Amino acid sequence: YLALRKARNYDSSNEIGKLKNGQTVEYVESVDSTYWFVYAPTLGKFGYVNKNYLTKETEVTATWGFPGSNTPYATRSVYPIIPQEVST
Repeated sequence: YLALRKARNYDSSNEIGKLKNGQTVEYVESVDSTYWFVYAPTLGKFGYVNKNYLTKETEVTATWGFPGSNTPYATRSVYPIIPQEVST
């Protein structure tokens, strides 16, 4: 599993959720060279994940706009989790 964390460091006490292989997260922002701040829809939580365990190759971008408008007002990128045998 990939740990969803409340802080940007590896510490079992800051785990707030476990993401399984094949689940997705919505990218919010890159906070440093290791961690991304994300939303995990399956958990209904925001938190930090080690970006090295996410894959961008199959990125899906969802865009929302006002009805009848061609101008988007929000875009989210969704990243599947790379299968791993270790927790981070």
